[in-house]
Amino acid sequence: MTPPDHYRAAFEAQDAREAADSPAAGCDAVEADGVRDSPAAPGAAAPYMPLDPASVTVARISGAIGVGAVSLAGLIAAVVVFFATPLGGLLALGLLAGVLVVSGAGAAASYFWPAVRYRHIAYRVDEHGFTIRRGVVWRSVTSVPKSRVQHTDVSRGPVQRRFALATLVIHTAGTHDASVSVSGLSHRAAVAVRDALIDGGDVRGG
Repeated sequence: MTPPDHYRAAFEAQDAREAADSPAAGCDAVEADGVRDSPAAPGAAAPYMPLDPASVTVARISGAIGVGAVSLAGLIAAVVVFFATPLGGLLALGLLAGVLVVSGAGAAASYFWPAVRYRHIAYRVDEHGFTIRRGVVWRSVTSVPKSRVQHTDVSRGPVQRRFALATLVIHTAGTHDASVSVSGLSHRAAVAVRDALIDGGDVRGG
């Protein structure tokens, strides 16, 4: 699935502003659902790519599950308070009001935040290693040179499997328990990045 053109244009514009932060590369760049088949122009930096658009839906589903679990726990607590205390009715009413407020705020956040987050995450993989930039208010750029990659993991939860997504975890050397985790990649892209970082082969989709 090709990322929307306006997202690609925004990332390319930011690439130009952050040229000093971009290592030169002449290798293939991973797409959101796979990999480019044509190499980057000699001397040109590999472009940043967004996550798979389906990651927004997966994040919303995960958020809804979390909000539902919290709401259910609040309702159970309200029932217990209602029957276990002398002023159970008033306390239960107050607890229910709190549950409604928290659930409403959580539902709104779980729906709108994933789309905002999606627009502010981009990654690239090239001959030097892996780089990801993210953050809505506080921006960060994390680069992992190939020489520091110890091993990688590609994991998939039940919701991710339904949407053909995966989480890539890159374990690095030099710092105890250091790792970089990227969720929202297509499974194809995650495997391609893993193979490129570990085996040093072409970053191409199968």
